[in-house]
Amino acid sequence: MKLILINGPSGVGKSTVAERLHREIPLSLLVEVDVWRRFISAYKEHTDESLKLAYQYTTDAIESYLKTGNSVIVDKVLLDAPEILDAITLLGAKYGAEIHEFVLTAEKEKVIERAAQRGYSPDSLLTPKKVEELWESSEQFRKERLGATVVDTTNLNPEEVYTLIKNKVFVTL
Repeated sequence: MKLILINGPSGVGKSTVAERLHREIPLSLLVEVDVWRRFISAYKEHTDESLKLAYQYTTDAIESYLKTGNSVIVDKVLLDAPEILDAITLLGAKYGAEIHEFVLTAEKEKVIERAAQRGYSPDSLLTPKKVEELWESSEQFRKERLGATVVDTTNLNPEEVYTLIKNKVFVTL
């Protein structure tokens, strides 16, 4: 059983890696905090409250699933809530999960470029300004997460990023 935590700003490959790992690990649960948040009515108007609720749902779901003895993959920017990340890590330890924490990063210009190429959804909280803020937060965050494996994706394609992380998590898969 594994608990795989993938953090970083937008445009570094978090979702791509998380989705691939999810497809390859039987009965794994893929948790995306933003998905929980979109289920909350008026989440944009109540950003702080909806984020707090989404974090609570996330930790509850992770704990329930770890109790089953199956792996969990968390795909989210938890840059503003290290205490939630710590709580999730403690849950992994409580249930005997092998814990792997990753912080994906890239040069600021590359992150901005990738986010612009992907486009901005009208119903999203992600804006060009938010992308820059997340990058800046992630730079500080990665310095604080001493146990995390940092992967610079600036000059890597998605396959290379996935292979690097897969090789850290699994001897063979």
